Amino acid sequence: MSHPAISVIIPAYNEEADIAACLDALLAQDEPVAEVVVIDNNSTDDTAAIVGSFVRESPTVRLVTEHQQGALHAAARGVREATGELVAKIDADTVVTPQWTAAIRRFFEAVPPTVAGGSGLCSMHDMPAQWLFRSAQARFTEKLEAGMREGSITEMADTFGANCVMRAAVWADIAAHTSTRDDIQDDLDIGITVVSRGWQLAWVPGMDARISGRRLCTTPASYWKYTARTPRTFRMHGRRKQWAGSLIGIQFARLAQALAWPVLAFWDPRERTFAVTPRREEQRVLP
Repeated sequence: MSHPAISVIIPAYNEEADIAACLDALLAQDEPVAEVVVIDNNSTDDTAAIVGSFVRESPTVRLVTEHQQGALHAAARGVREATGELVAKIDADTVVTPQWTAAIRRFFEAVPPTVAGGSGLCSMHDMPAQWLFRSAQARFTEKLEAGMREGSITEMADTFGANCVMRAAVWADIAAHTSTRDDIQDDLDIGITVVSRGWQLAWVPGMDARISGRRLCTTPASYWKYTARTPRTFRMHGRRKQWAGSLIGIQFARLAQALAWPVLAFWDPRERTFAVTPRREEQRVLP
Protein backbone atom coordinates (compact mmCIF):
# COMPACT_ATOMS: atom_id res chain seq x y z
CA MET A 1 0.00 0.00 0.00
CA SER A 2 1.37 3.39 -0.96
CA HIS A 3 1.47 6.11 1.66
CA PRO A 4 0.72 9.81 1.10
CA ALA A 5 3.85 11.76 0.24
CA ILE A 6 4.94 14.17 2.97
CA SER A 7 6.40 17.56 2.06
CA VAL A 8 8.06 19.63 4.78
CA ILE A 9 8.28 23.40 4.44
CA ILE A 10 10.69 25.49 6.51
CA PRO A 11 10.51 29.30 6.44
CA ALA A 12 13.97 30.65 7.29
CA TYR A 13 15.44 34.05 8.02
CA ASN A 14 19.03 34.28 9.32
CA GLU A 15 19.03 30.73 10.68
CA GLU A 16 22.64 29.75 10.00
CA ALA A 17 23.08 28.47 13.57
CA ASP A 18 20.14 26.05 13.48
CA ILE A 19 19.19 25.06 9.94
CA ALA A 20 21.77 22.26 9.55
CA ALA A 21 20.54 20.37 12.63
CA CYS A 22 16.97 20.81 11.42
CA LEU A 23 17.76 19.33 8.00
CA ASP A 24 19.93 16.54 9.40
CA ALA A 25 16.99 15.33 11.52
CA LEU A 26 14.58 15.39 8.56
CA LEU A 27 16.96 13.44 6.35
CA ALA A 28 17.50 10.81 9.06
CA GLN A 29 13.84 9.77 9.30
CA ASP A 30 12.98 6.08 9.67
CA GLU A 31 10.42 6.68 6.91
CA PRO A 32 11.87 9.27 4.48
CA VAL A 33 10.02 12.46 3.65
CA ALA A 34 9.23 13.09 -0.02
CA GLU A 35 10.74 16.59 -0.06
CA VAL A 36 12.03 19.34 2.18
CA VAL A 37 11.46 22.88 0.93
CA VAL A 38 13.43 25.62 2.68
CA ILE A 39 12.10 29.10 1.96
CA ASP A 40 14.87 31.64 2.44
CA ASN A 41 13.28 34.96 3.34
CA ASN A 42 16.11 37.36 2.40
CA SER A 43 18.65 36.06 4.92
CA THR A 44 21.76 38.17 5.31
CA ASP A 45 23.86 35.40 6.88
CA ASP A 46 24.96 31.98 5.56
CA THR A 47 21.52 30.33 5.76
CA ALA A 48 21.16 29.96 1.98
CA ALA A 49 24.73 28.70 1.59
CA ILE A 50 24.24 26.02 4.25
CA VAL A 51 20.98 24.87 2.69
CA GLY A 52 22.69 24.91 -0.70
CA SER A 53 25.21 22.35 0.56
CA PHE A 54 22.32 20.05 1.51
CA VAL A 55 20.71 20.57 -1.90
CA ARG A 56 23.91 19.41 -3.59
CA GLU A 57 24.06 16.30 -1.41
CA SER A 58 20.39 15.30 -1.38
CA PRO A 59 17.67 15.42 -4.06
CA THR A 60 15.13 15.62 -1.22
CA VAL A 61 16.06 19.20 -0.27
CA ARG A 62 15.01 22.25 -2.29
CA LEU A 63 15.82 25.91 -1.69
CA VAL A 64 13.52 28.70 -2.85
CA THR A 65 13.68 32.41 -2.15
CA GLU A 66 10.73 34.53 -1.07
CA HIS A 67 11.54 38.21 -1.47
CA GLN A 68 8.42 39.53 0.29
CA GLN A 69 9.59 39.84 3.87
CA GLY A 70 7.72 38.10 6.65
CA ALA A 71 7.23 34.58 8.02
CA LEU A 72 3.64 34.51 6.75
CA HIS A 73 4.73 35.19 3.17
CA ALA A 74 7.55 32.64 3.39
CA ALA A 75 5.19 29.96 4.70
CA ALA A 76 2.61 30.70 2.02
CA ARG A 77 5.30 30.38 -0.64
CA GLY A 78 6.32 27.04 0.83
CA VAL A 79 2.77 25.73 0.68
CA ARG A 80 2.56 26.73 -2.99
CA GLU A 81 5.87 25.01 -3.73
CA ALA A 82 5.07 21.76 -1.90
CA THR A 83 4.04 18.77 -3.99
CA GLY A 84 3.11 16.20 -1.32
CA GLU A 85 -0.40 15.14 -0.34
CA LEU A 86 0.50 16.05 3.23
CA VAL A 87 2.33 19.30 3.98
CA ALA A 88 4.12 19.76 7.30
CA LYS A 89 5.46 23.10 8.50
CA ILE A 90 8.25 23.43 11.03
CA ASP A 91 10.56 26.20 12.17
CA ALA A 92 14.22 26.30 11.20
CA ASP A 93 15.19 25.62 14.82
CA THR A 94 12.94 22.55 15.10
CA VAL A 95 14.62 19.14 15.44
CA VAL A 96 12.20 16.27 14.81
CA THR A 97 12.55 12.75 16.20
CA PRO A 98 13.44 9.81 13.88
CA GLN A 99 9.87 8.46 14.15
CA TRP A 100 8.27 11.77 13.19
CA THR A 101 7.10 10.84 9.68
CA ALA A 102 5.98 7.39 10.80
CA ALA A 103 3.76 9.03 13.43
CA ILE A 104 2.25 11.32 10.79
CA ARG A 105 1.51 8.35 8.53
CA ARG A 106 -0.16 6.35 11.33
CA PHE A 107 -2.28 9.36 12.27
CA PHE A 108 -3.67 9.95 8.79
CA GLU A 109 -4.29 6.24 8.29
CA ALA A 110 -6.43 6.22 11.45
CA VAL A 111 -8.42 9.47 11.28
CA PRO A 112 -11.45 10.26 9.08
CA PRO A 113 -11.06 12.56 6.05
CA THR A 114 -12.73 15.40 7.97
CA VAL A 115 -9.57 15.75 10.05
CA ALA A 116 -7.36 18.37 8.43
CA GLY A 117 -4.27 17.48 10.43
CA GLY A 118 -2.78 18.74 13.65
CA SER A 119 0.36 19.25 15.67
CA GLY A 120 2.82 17.18 17.65
CA LEU A 121 4.20 17.70 21.13
CA CYS A 122 7.35 19.74 21.64
CA SER A 123 9.99 20.25 24.29
CA MET A 124 12.91 22.66 24.08
CA HIS A 125 16.40 21.61 23.07
CA ASP A 126 18.15 24.66 24.47
CA MET A 127 16.42 25.34 27.81
CA PRO A 128 17.01 23.87 31.28
CA ALA A 129 14.85 21.31 33.16
CA GLN A 130 13.16 19.96 30.03
CA TRP A 131 13.05 16.41 31.44
CA LEU A 132 10.05 17.53 33.48
CA PHE A 133 8.10 18.38 30.34
CA ARG A 134 9.25 15.31 28.41
CA SER A 135 8.05 13.02 31.18
CA ALA A 136 4.60 14.62 31.17
CA GLN A 137 4.51 14.53 27.38
CA ALA A 138 5.29 10.80 27.34
CA ARG A 139 2.26 10.16 29.52
CA PHE A 140 0.09 12.37 27.31
CA THR A 141 1.33 10.54 24.20
CA GLU A 142 0.31 7.20 25.72
CA LYS A 143 -3.16 8.61 26.30
CA LEU A 144 -3.37 9.92 22.73
CA GLU A 145 -2.25 6.62 21.26
CA ALA A 146 -4.73 4.66 23.37
CA GLY A 147 -7.52 6.94 22.22
CA MET A 148 -6.55 6.58 18.57
CA ARG A 149 -6.55 2.78 18.88
CA GLU A 150 -10.12 3.08 20.12
CA GLY A 151 -11.06 5.29 17.20
CA SER A 152 -11.08 8.66 18.96
CA ILE A 153 -8.98 11.79 18.57
CA THR A 154 -8.08 14.63 20.91
CA GLU A 155 -9.10 17.80 19.13
CA MET A 156 -7.19 21.08 19.33
CA ALA A 157 -8.31 24.60 18.56
CA ASP A 158 -5.33 25.76 16.51
CA THR A 159 -2.07 24.63 15.00
CA PHE A 160 1.43 24.92 16.42
CA GLY A 161 3.50 26.25 13.55
CA ALA A 162 6.82 24.92 14.80
CA ASN A 163 5.56 21.36 14.37
CA CYS A 164 2.34 20.89 12.39
CA VAL A 165 0.98 18.99 9.40
CA MET A 166 -2.18 19.25 7.29
CA ARG A 167 -3.54 17.81 4.10
CA ALA A 168 -2.45 19.76 1.02
CA ALA A 169 -6.12 20.17 0.13
CA VAL A 170 -6.72 21.97 3.43
CA TRP A 171 -3.81 24.36 2.91
CA ALA A 172 -5.31 25.18 -0.49
CA ASP A 173 -8.79 25.57 0.97
CA ILE A 174 -7.73 28.14 3.59
CA ALA A 175 -5.19 30.07 1.48
CA ALA A 176 -7.58 32.82 0.45
CA HIS A 177 -9.10 33.13 3.92
CA THR A 178 -6.12 33.56 6.25
CA SER A 179 -4.69 36.95 7.15
CA THR A 180 -1.38 38.43 6.04
CA ARG A 181 -1.23 40.86 8.96
CA ASP A 182 2.11 40.77 10.75
CA ASP A 183 0.71 41.75 14.16
CA ILE A 184 -1.39 38.63 14.80
CA GLN A 185 -0.69 35.05 15.88
CA ASP A 186 -0.56 33.29 12.52
CA ASP A 187 -0.91 29.76 13.94
CA LEU A 188 -4.09 30.77 15.74
CA ASP A 189 -5.41 32.48 12.62
CA ILE A 190 -4.82 29.29 10.62
CA GLY A 191 -6.50 27.15 13.27
CA ILE A 192 -9.59 29.33 13.50
CA THR A 193 -9.87 29.43 9.72
CA VAL A 194 -9.51 25.64 9.37
CA VAL A 195 -12.19 24.90 11.97
CA SER A 196 -14.55 27.59 10.65
CA ARG A 197 -14.42 25.92 7.24
CA GLY A 198 -15.62 22.61 8.66
CA TRP A 199 -12.36 20.76 9.27
CA GLN A 200 -11.07 19.25 12.51
CA LEU A 201 -7.62 19.57 14.07
CA ALA A 202 -6.15 17.07 16.51
CA TRP A 203 -3.00 16.19 18.44
CA VAL A 204 -0.78 13.80 16.48
CA PRO A 205 0.65 11.18 18.89
CA GLY A 206 4.35 10.52 18.40
CA MET A 207 4.91 13.51 16.11
CA ASP A 208 7.45 14.81 18.59
CA ALA A 209 10.05 17.51 18.10
CA ARG A 210 12.38 19.73 20.05
CA ILE A 211 12.30 23.46 19.46
CA SER A 212 14.23 26.50 20.64
CA GLY A 213 13.17 28.43 23.72
CA ARG A 214 14.72 31.63 22.38
CA ARG A 215 11.35 33.40 22.50
CA LEU A 216 11.37 33.02 26.30
CA CYS A 217 14.85 34.48 26.42
CA THR A 218 13.75 37.82 25.00
CA THR A 219 13.14 40.67 27.45
CA PRO A 220 9.80 40.87 29.31
CA ALA A 221 8.95 43.94 27.20
CA SER A 222 9.53 41.98 23.99
CA TYR A 223 7.58 38.98 25.29
CA TRP A 224 4.72 41.28 26.35
CA LYS A 225 4.49 42.61 22.81
CA TYR A 226 4.57 39.11 21.33
CA THR A 227 1.80 37.70 23.56
CA ALA A 228 -0.51 40.59 22.60
CA ARG A 229 -0.89 38.88 19.22
CA THR A 230 -3.22 36.22 20.64
CA PRO A 231 -6.13 38.42 21.82
CA ARG A 232 -5.64 40.60 18.74
CA THR A 233 -6.21 37.52 16.54
CA PHE A 234 -9.39 36.52 18.39
CA ARG A 235 -10.67 40.08 18.06
CA MET A 236 -9.93 40.08 14.33
CA HIS A 237 -12.10 36.96 13.96
CA GLY A 238 -14.89 38.42 16.11
CA ARG A 239 -14.42 35.78 18.82
CA ARG A 240 -15.41 37.96 21.78
CA LYS A 241 -15.48 35.22 24.42
CA GLN A 242 -12.06 33.85 23.44
CA TRP A 243 -10.71 37.39 23.15
CA ALA A 244 -11.72 38.16 26.74
CA GLY A 245 -10.36 34.86 28.01
CA SER A 246 -7.04 35.29 26.24
CA LEU A 247 -6.60 38.77 27.69
CA ILE A 248 -6.63 37.14 31.10
CA GLY A 249 -4.59 34.10 30.07
CA ILE A 250 -1.67 36.01 28.61
CA GLN A 251 -1.21 37.87 31.88
CA PHE A 252 -0.25 34.59 33.56
CA ALA A 253 2.18 33.80 30.74
CA ARG A 254 3.69 37.28 30.99
CA LEU A 255 4.02 37.01 34.74
CA ALA A 256 5.70 33.60 34.53
CA GLN A 257 8.18 34.84 31.94
CA ALA A 258 8.93 38.01 33.90
CA LEU A 259 9.53 36.02 37.09
CA ALA A 260 11.86 33.68 35.21
CA TRP A 261 13.69 36.50 33.46
CA PRO A 262 16.28 37.14 36.25
CA VAL A 263 17.40 33.54 35.71
CA LEU A 264 16.91 33.41 31.93
CA ALA A 265 19.04 36.53 31.53
CA PHE A 266 22.05 34.40 32.56
CA TRP A 267 21.12 31.35 30.49
CA ASP A 268 23.04 30.84 27.24
CA PRO A 269 20.86 28.79 24.83
CA ARG A 270 23.78 28.15 22.49
CA GLU A 271 26.09 26.72 25.14
CA ARG A 272 23.17 25.31 27.18
CA THR A 273 24.66 26.56 30.39
CA PHE A 274 24.51 29.53 32.74
CA ALA A 275 26.90 32.42 32.15
CA VAL A 276 28.67 34.52 34.78
CA THR A 277 27.31 37.77 33.36
CA PRO A 278 23.84 38.49 31.94
CA ARG A 279 23.40 37.63 28.27
CA ARG A 280 22.83 40.57 25.96
CA GLU A 281 19.50 40.70 24.12
CA GLU A 282 19.83 39.09 20.69
CA GLN A 283 18.76 41.64 18.11
CA ARG A 284 17.14 39.49 15.45
CA VAL A 285 13.76 38.86 13.88
CA LEU A 286 12.06 35.87 15.47
CA PRO A 287 9.41 33.81 13.68
